Amino acid sequence: MKFEHLKLVPRLADDGAAFAAALRAHAELYARGWTEVLALTGQEEAVVVVNGPRLADVTGLIVFEPCDDISAFWVQLSWVSPKARRRGIWRRMWNVLVEEAWARGILKIQSGHHVDNEPMRRAMLSAGRRPKMILYDYDVERLTQAEDGPV
Repeated sequence: MKFEHLKLVPRLADDGAAFAAALRAHAELYARGWTEVLALTGQEEAVVVVNGPRLADVTGLIVFEPCDDISAFWVQLSWVSPKARRRGIWRRMWNVLVEEAWARGILKIQSGHHVDNEPMRRAMLSAGRRPKMILYDYDVERLTQAEDGPV
């Protein structure tokens, strides 16, 4: 697959193709059983691979936000189209993100990934990233109007 170009999108909401690709990525994750809600505001930035003029021609993206208080980029979503996987696209996007972090004086790139996402874990390790923490969730059941607390 020939890459037309990689680009940095300074505001996701301003690039319809990139935003549509983020929605396709979410749809794929939900179809695979992922239940977490990732709310995109459109203010995020993205590294995008484009292979043609149509909205469907975005074949990969890494969506991130700067966290100025800790001098970091927080990666909210990274995705490569199923037809384009295992061809080095994610690594190329990652390299652009690292270069952008370096140019802005960012000290860290952080993210979280589903515990069962083994391909992403391998990609993270191969890119020189190291695990730093495990996040545990506890879903608190809804309270009723009863005085005796949770049901």
